[in-house]
Amino acid sequence: MPIQLQAFDAHERVREAAFALLLTDHRPVSVSELGAAAGGDIDAILETLDASGWIDRAEDGRITGSAGLSLSHGPHRLTIGERSYRTWCAYDALGIPAALGTSARVETTCGECGKSISLNIVDGLASREGPELLWLAAGTGDLRTTFCTPTVLVCGRDHGRAWAAKQENDGDLLTIREASERGSVSWASPAAAALRLRSDVEFVGGPRDAERDRLLGTPESIRRLGGVYVRSVRCADDGALRYMWQEGS
Repeated sequence: MPIQLQAFDAHERVREAAFALLLTDHRPVSVSELGAAAGGDIDAILETLDASGWIDRAEDGRITGSAGLSLSHGPHRLTIGERSYRTWCAYDALGIPAALGTSARVETTCGECGKSISLNIVDGLASREGPELLWLAAGTGDLRTTFCTPTVLVCGRDHGRAWAAKQENDGDLLTIREASERGSVSWASPAAAALRLRSDVEFVGGPRDAERDRLLGTPESIRRLGGVYVRSVRCADDGALRYMWQEGS
């Protein structure tokens, strides 16, 4: 029986389930898969979420984005492990790994000058505190246009003030740490839904021989120095998925 991810509101439950499946499987989610995870008929809910900009959908109807995490739309790149995503706003890119407590890489540009910005996230926290800042828009109207689009990273305080003035100061200028802390709260529920879908794995051979772990999703391979762990069709006695070491691959 598929794991059902529960939330108090039906729309929120669908968004959280979509986020969890996109994060763990890194592929578009079919309506039937999402319905099984969310626990019910979701056609009408999907139409509402789609119309209001709360999810992304492909032409064939599959879901490609939810809760700020997308395979198809967004100006900001978020890389978690070996998997690359887009995010709708810069706040998503900081908040998602913060809530997951995971390591990641954020790649975007300064909203004011267009300069490239890259941040490494280690266990949910940025590896440096500034000089970059996050402009967090108030978002009093349409989600994508009044919140996602103007919520950006800027490369310094002067550019932050300039960007804030262009937004009529309708928002907050935050440090990276402040933004991450807020984001960890904002994405706590979607992150919890995703973490419930973690898979138990066992490594066989190589540098992690006999180690156990819980992974978000089960990628085909996990590269390590000197080789690669490849997902196996064989499972351990307790059902943990095995990854077999291939040296020099």
